Amino acid sequence: IGPAALAAAALCGAFDLPAGVVASFAVLVYALAHERGPLARALAATPCVLLGEASYAIYLMHWVVLRVLLYTALAPIPLTGRPGTLGVVAIDFAIVVAVSVLAHVAVDAPLRRRLRRLVAPV
Repeated sequence: IGPAALAAAALCGAFDLPAGVVASFAVLVYALAHERGPLARALAATPCVLLGEASYAIYLMHWVVLRVLLYTALAPIPLTGRPGTLGVVAIDFAIVVAVSVLAHVAVDAPLRRRLRRLVAPV
């Protein structure tokens, strides 16, 4: 049922049916929580789990990385109406993911472990 819900969400998104997208993703979340199929196994793989754990870092870092790129490396490149725009977006995406995973592994996870030790009952 997971792949069917994912396909339904994509179709609803393609036809601009926001309620259908929300409903499809609700079914997808339920299905993946209870399914043991290939999609659930793929999403349980180590890289997907790491991205899930780093998702908050991605949320926090994406704007900072984009601003830095726009004011430095990407400043001379117009981001609309150009054939190379997809490449620029792909590079931005890769940098955001790399910086965010690094921030998660080097800062967030170690600090979280330390805080847990500090507040752990004795």
